[in-house]
Amino acid sequence: MTNTSVDIMHDLLEGHFQRVIPMVFREAMANGVPLARINNAITAFQFSGPDSQNPPTTINLPANAPENGDNVKMGANEMSTLVKLLPLIFKFAGIQLNTPIWQMFLRLQRIIDIVWAHSIDEATTAMLDQLIQNYLRDFQTLGGKNTTIKGHLPLHYPRVIREMGPLR
Repeated sequence: MTNTSVDIMHDLLEGHFQRVIPMVFREAMANGVPLARINNAITAFQFSGPDSQNPPTTINLPANAPENGDNVKMGANEMSTLVKLLPLIFKFAGIQLNTPIWQMFLRLQRIIDIVWAHSIDEATTAMLDQLIQNYLRDFQTLGGKNTTIKGHLPLHYPRVIREMGPLR
């Protein structure tokens, strides 16, 4: 049986990203950026256009990450805004990261740019396939604990794109 159903909102925005964002924030914290500074950067950022209607909320993390990994709760629209604009939010707040987890996050943004594209050619679909495989390998290597089905489902996106067209 072949499933051609894709639900980006539940797979990524309300799924996998809820685990990735805490990894990024904990990495920043491990590199001397307090969580309060990250949250202040989010609240101080001047969101505009449609993003101003769905600004992300601040993140609360326990002092120590749970054994099965952190999980934040944020609505799909807010998470979309956060994931899309986090590099700008950090830049405007003077937060600089060049860590493996930050690089993994930037690769995830490349995946999202393709997944949300209005048109995707075969070469881009092939690149997406490789990007997703590499990203998930890096996610697990860098401490992504207990990858859920939501993190696994993007592996099927290139096949669905080939069969059905863009996922948007």
